[in-house]
Amino acid sequence: IFGSIRNEWKDNKLNKLIGFDIVKKQIKSIIASDVVEKERESKGQGVSVMFHEYDFGGNPGSAKTTVAKTF
Repeated sequence: IFGSIRNEWKDNKLNKLIGFDIVKKQIKSIIASDVVEKERESKGQGVSVMFHEYDFGGNPGSAKTTVAKTF
């Protein structure tokens, strides 16, 4: 599972953007958490319910929409 996620991430448009290191790190963390939760669910273990709300803020032209659409 993790190998396929890593391959998808390498091809992801967001990963190809220059900079955004903090954003990329946070998204990788969210993806990893989601993978773990799905794995736990498939094994019949307890699953935590999480709701995510994101605020894409920044100056005009700072790729907020690109990041939001890609994510």
